Amino acid sequence: MVSYEVHVEKNESAGQGLEGEASTTVLVCGNATEANATMLDVFTTYSIKVAFHNNIGIGNYSDTVECITGEGGRAGFFC
Repeated sequence: MVSYEVHVEKNESAGQGLEGEASTTVLVCGNATEANATMLDVFTTYSIKVAFHNNIGIGNYSDTVECITGEGGRAGFFC
Protein backbone atom coordinates (compact mmCIF):
# COMPACT_ATOMS: atom_id res chain seq x y z
CA MET A 1 0.00 0.00 0.00
CA VAL A 2 1.38 3.37 -1.05
CA SER A 3 0.00 6.71 0.03
CA TYR A 4 1.12 10.24 0.67
CA GLU A 5 0.29 12.95 3.15
CA VAL A 6 -0.23 16.60 2.22
CA HIS A 7 0.26 18.97 5.15
CA VAL A 8 -1.23 22.47 4.78
CA GLU A 9 -0.43 25.11 7.40
CA LYS A 10 -1.46 28.74 7.65
CA ASN A 11 1.64 30.90 7.18
CA GLU A 12 2.07 32.79 10.44
CA SER A 13 4.81 35.01 8.97
CA ALA A 14 2.25 36.56 6.62
CA GLY A 15 0.87 38.47 9.61
CA GLN A 16 -2.62 37.08 9.09
CA GLY A 17 -3.00 35.60 12.55
CA LEU A 18 -3.81 32.02 13.37
CA GLU A 19 -7.43 32.27 14.45
CA GLY A 20 -9.44 29.19 13.54
CA GLU A 21 -7.77 26.08 12.15
CA ALA A 22 -4.02 26.62 11.74
CA SER A 23 -3.29 23.42 9.80
CA THR A 24 -4.76 20.35 8.15
CA THR A 25 -3.36 17.10 6.81
CA VAL A 26 -4.86 15.21 3.87
CA LEU A 27 -3.97 11.51 3.46
CA VAL A 28 -4.19 10.27 -0.14
CA CYS A 29 -4.18 6.52 -0.85
CA GLY A 30 -3.63 4.53 -4.01
CA ASN A 31 -2.79 6.02 -7.40
CA ALA A 32 -4.40 9.44 -6.89
CA THR A 33 -2.18 12.34 -7.92
CA GLU A 34 -4.31 15.17 -6.51
CA ALA A 35 -5.46 16.22 -3.05
CA ASN A 36 -8.03 18.83 -2.09
CA ALA A 37 -7.60 20.78 1.14
CA THR A 38 -10.85 22.50 2.12
CA MET A 39 -12.03 24.91 4.82
CA LEU A 40 -9.16 27.35 4.18
CA ASP A 41 -9.45 31.08 4.84
CA VAL A 42 -9.85 33.43 1.85
CA PHE A 43 -6.85 35.44 0.57
CA THR A 44 -4.52 33.71 3.03
CA THR A 45 -1.00 32.32 2.56
CA TYR A 46 -0.46 28.63 3.38
CA SER A 47 2.69 26.52 3.49
CA ILE A 48 2.33 23.08 1.89
CA LYS A 49 4.58 20.03 2.08
CA VAL A 50 4.20 16.36 1.07
CA ALA A 51 5.49 13.10 2.57
CA PHE A 52 5.40 9.61 1.05
CA HIS A 53 4.08 6.56 2.96
CA ASN A 54 4.75 2.89 2.22
CA ASN A 55 4.94 -0.38 4.15
CA ILE A 56 8.23 0.72 5.79
CA GLY A 57 6.84 4.00 7.14
CA ILE A 58 6.70 7.71 6.32
CA GLY A 59 9.44 9.42 4.36
CA ASN A 60 10.85 12.90 4.78
CA TYR A 61 8.68 15.87 3.91
CA SER A 62 9.30 17.67 0.63
CA ASP A 63 10.48 21.25 0.46
CA THR A 64 7.70 23.62 1.49
CA VAL A 65 5.87 25.72 -1.09
CA GLU A 66 3.66 28.72 -0.33
CA CYS A 67 0.26 29.13 -1.92
CA ILE A 68 -2.42 31.79 -1.55
CA THR A 69 -6.13 31.09 -1.42
CA GLY A 70 -8.35 33.11 -3.70
CA GLU A 71 -11.75 34.62 -3.19
CA GLY A 72 -13.24 31.14 -2.78
CA GLY A 73 -10.66 30.22 -0.13
CA ARG A 74 -12.86 27.78 1.74
CA ALA A 75 -13.05 25.70 -1.43
CA GLY A 76 -9.29 25.17 -1.75
CA PHE A 77 -6.06 26.84 -2.82
CA PHE A 78 -3.95 27.70 -5.83
CA CYS A 79 -0.16 28.01 -6.25
